Amino acid sequence: MNNGLIKCVDTMPKMIAVIKEIVAEEVDFMFRDMIETGQGIGTSDITACMNACVPAVNGRFDIDLPFLCHLIHNAIGELEEEVMA
Repeated sequence: MNNGLIKCVDTMPKMIAVIKEIVAEEVDFMFRDMIETGQGIGTSDITACMNACVPAVNGRFDIDLPFLCHLIHNAIGELEEEVMA
């Protein structure tokens, strides 16, 4: 009866894993050099990263933009820790 709901709930972790991978790749590509050289990352840089992530999803699922922004901020923090280690 609720097969659509079950399918949706079942795929949610997969969708999150996909978007996290996309974000990690984009953040590394866009910001690694900036972090290594001590340059600042501004809001326009975050927006550019968000804009780069959306086409990578290629319409496979809807993207919650505040959640995407949150993932980008987390990925930047993780990259900073990796670079500074």
